[in-house]
Amino acid sequence: MFIGWYKDAVCANRWNFSTDTVTANANLYAKWAENTYTVSGKVEDDQGTHTAVSNATVKVMQGNIQFGDTVTTDSNGNFTVTGVPDGTYNLVVAKDSQNVTTCIKVSGGDFIFEGSIILPRGYRNSTLDVIGSDTPNVVVDKLNDVFGDSSVYNSVDEDNVADGGTVEIKLTVQQNDNSTNKATVEASMKSNGYTAGTVLDVDLTKISTTNNGASQESSISAINDTIKIIIPLPVELQGKDNYVVYRAHDYGSGVVVDTITTRAKNGEYIEISSDKTQITAYLKYFSTYAIAYKKNSSSTSDSSGYSLGSMRSYEIASSADLGGSISPSGNITVKEGMSKTYTITADEGYCISDVLVDGESVGAVNSYTFSDVKADHKISAEFERRETSALPYYSENGKAVFVGFATDASGEMKYIAPDGVTVLFEQNPKGFTDIAGHWAKNSIDFVTERELFFGTGGSDFSPQSGMTRAMFATVIGRLYERSYGKIANSDVHTFTDVDYNAYYGNYIDWASENNIITGIGGGQFKPDREITRQEMAAILYRFDKFLNASHTDLAGTQLNYSDAADISPWATGAALYCQQTGIISGRSNGNFVPQGMATRAEVAAILQRFIESTVK
Repeated sequence: MFIGWYKDAVCANRWNFSTDTVTANANLYAKWAENTYTVSGKVEDDQGTHTAVSNATVKVMQGNIQFGDTVTTDSNGNFTVTGVPDGTYNLVVAKDSQNVTTCIKVSGGDFIFEGSIILPRGYRNSTLDVIGSDTPNVVVDKLNDVFGDSSVYNSVDEDNVADGGTVEIKLTVQQNDNSTNKATVEASMKSNGYTAGTVLDVDLTKISTTNNGASQESSISAINDTIKIIIPLPVELQGKDNYVVYRAHDYGSGVVVDTITTRAKNGEYIEISSDKTQITAYLKYFSTYAIAYKKNSSSTSDSSGYSLGSMRSYEIASSADLGGSISPSGNITVKEGMSKTYTITADEGYCISDVLVDGESVGAVNSYTFSDVKADHKISAEFERRETSALPYYSENGKAVFVGFATDASGEMKYIAPDGVTVLFEQNPKGFTDIAGHWAKNSIDFVTERELFFGTGGSDFSPQSGMTRAMFATVIGRLYERSYGKIANSDVHTFTDVDYNAYYGNYIDWASENNIITGIGGGQFKPDREITRQEMAAILYRFDKFLNASHTDLAGTQLNYSDAADISPWATGAALYCQQTGIISGRSNGNFVPQGMATRAEVAAILQRFIESTVK
């Protein structure tokens, strides 16, 4: 099947007949695919029981290039797009003034979106805008998760949406040869021996529009978690070595230039495709970026002025995969005849799997020395996750039920299991692709391996998304019944706004009957409202008292959180409990942020601490 015309021989950058222009002789390359596939899924809203959304439009996009036709969801919310070859794409779903942008990967078969695509509550929209015919047709992932960042999407925005307004998070990518910071970033590249490539302005914007049409646009310079941008490389940048992404950014005291490499730093890093036609960047800051590379050189003159013959220098290039580090890192110069030692260190939860020197394995060593250097060299370290601990489980109706209260924090596995069950052990690893380098990765693994809660679809966990009150009640209920036995069904219901036939109905009944959860008044629970940090703290405090677990003495203690005055009186005791047990340490600057939305990552970390404080 004919796919289209491309600007490069490897068919990474498609020609756009709507925007690309011919200014000189140009070669176009035809791309054919032996197979194309379908992309299908279901669109639902996020109200109540998730009603199917009909007549929503669905497009498969790479930047400004569309693959397949625009289709419309049927009465059941289902859609199918045909004629899509292997590749990574944005799936853009829109209806009326609502739209959502997600990321999918088609690889050797039809793609079926696991779970449902959720059109967000109210008008919370995420869009990608690729400007200019010379700009690479980028794809973005995790853009929707920005709504889970309370520093971006705050209580004012929530009220605006609740009143019928709109909040749009827009990522704009533009190749800009006139960028204000282009000269700054290119000078830094040149001084470090790198060849300058594509310069991109990458901007994140929040556009808030009230229900009377008044609009306000604000630039977002930074977020708390990364978004993922997949960038096809222009022809002149393909097949190079030593890729680095340079960034010119104002962190508050003027523009500085820093680099993003394959080694994660503050959660940011890049990945290079095996065929060197694509870079994937995980970014938290938005400003001017430039893709650069450095040619491997056989030798250079020493800066002291000695001739090559009398004082020759060589370059050693080092790199490390995710899961650890190598020191020194990057490219360094070593004088002829000298030695250089490298130290390899694995991150927590990882181990060294191999070290390659000039492409040859030297084993899983933690140090390596180049002696009597007389040539350029490369050294790279590879890591893998440590073997996942075997977790206790028991069989129930032929299915494995992993024990909730189980931890090996003390060095041995301790757990609480229901009476009368036979406890066995096995590993239960998960494979989420959006938590690499995330601060809560170990905690996310902890709770999902125990199946206290799951991902959001496919291989995504969505760590920065919020969690509803109903889902948190479910998590607490699952934790309890996996260690103390099945929760019985109840015919007595407390709240008038809860769908007791939903997955969470029985858990809300149980938690209410045992005074673990309370409503908001008027017989309502608001199951679909995202839980706040002080609500989460209060539920855990009551759950601890229900279990009679911690015996924590709160008498005479004072709150140390910087924003203690903002904590509601009804949550003060819970906040003291969380402070004394260390379950909630606070966000930046020691703030508890009581009204802030609890993210899925925070819930995972806090649950792990709660379990470890209970099982001793």
